[in-house]
Amino acid sequence: MKTIVHDFLALAVRHWLRIGVLLVLLFIISKKQIDLNIQFGKPTGPIHQSSPPLKPAGEILPAHEEPTVYTQIEPTEDSWLQKMNILGSGDHAELSLELKQVEERIIRAFLDRFAELARTEQRKFGVPASITLANALLHSRGGTAAASLTANNYFQLGCTSDWIGPTKSLNGLCYREYENAWTSFRDHSLFVTTGQYAPLTRLGSQDYHGWSKGLEALGYNDTDDLGQQLEQVIEQWQLYRFD
Repeated sequence: MKTIVHDFLALAVRHWLRIGVLLVLLFIISKKQIDLNIQFGKPTGPIHQSSPPLKPAGEILPAHEEPTVYTQIEPTEDSWLQKMNILGSGDHAELSLELKQVEERIIRAFLDRFAELARTEQRKFGVPASITLANALLHSRGGTAAASLTANNYFQLGCTSDWIGPTKSLNGLCYREYENAWTSFRDHSLFVTTGQYAPLTRLGSQDYHGWSKGLEALGYNDTDDLGQQLEQVIEQWQLYRFD
């Protein structure tokens, strides 16, 4: 019994920051009267968006569409600690450092290209444009990462069993592949507003602080310190002006 208690205390000390972030998120959500209805049991099946994205012409929305379903798989049968990513692997902990190596002109060109697209996604799904842009900047390194260059995947969204689109293998990992950047941004909007992420939509489109902490606590891409990194990028580039 003493050994179990000792191991638990050691684990808590080692991950005190992530546990603290989760507690802050839960406090914020409780103040906003959000019902955190996160499923901890077996999945009931994939979630399908009833209003699928349009097939874009370049990055301009067309007048007509052919329905394409983008989906997000429900949590697997892992333990609830894994689902909440409290003890995540932290494989992407240095995304903000990698982004700092990208030339300023590239980042400004990235924002010029995608700012209005992020605003469109905010109006349709309620995800702050600042969150969409910061998440894309971090996970695509301003559009210079392999997944964005070869698969139009700007958010490092991986393959899931319900993903019906094409895939791309990079460094032994499977990524979703998109026809263009627009479909990548649309799938990101669907991904972070359904399934286990659905409660975040109650935070509103102006609360980038809540969204930052929420995406980390709910385990987006197992990215360690994602909340802090998102806020750092948003404030450095004043992305909140797009919300």
